[in-house]
Amino acid sequence: MIQNLNKRRIDQKTLLLHKKLKTKEKKVVENAIYLTILQWFNYLIPLFILPYLVRTIGTKMFGLVMFAQTVATIFTLITDFGFSITGTRALSILKKNRTMKGELFFWSYVDKICSNHSFIVFFVCFDKHI
Repeated sequence: MIQNLNKRRIDQKTLLLHKKLKTKEKKVVENAIYLTILQWFNYLIPLFILPYLVRTIGTKMFGLVMFAQTVATIFTLITDFGFSITGTRALSILKKNRTMKGELFFWSYVDKICSNHSFIVFFVCFDKHI
């Protein structure tokens, strides 16, 4: 009798665990579908907006906008270099200490902002075309 009760409890626990896994799997699939749809929109929206933008502001201004976007992307790449790897590693090491994680996060962003501003100042000061 006691063995049957224990067996029923175990069966109920495994059934509940199985249901939880199914809901988690459904959630993962649902999230993957939403991310795929979002990525498609990220590709399709510029295809519709760029011709309108070129027609509206003209090719010369569009070239200037693309140049500015390229410079901003280069600045971002330079300032982000290494932070994504070393910052993630340091955060994983400090997973228990919330205050240290907050400080690391804050100072890494302060460092990125200062680096980005210094590159902008350098670019503005030493470029003759601006």
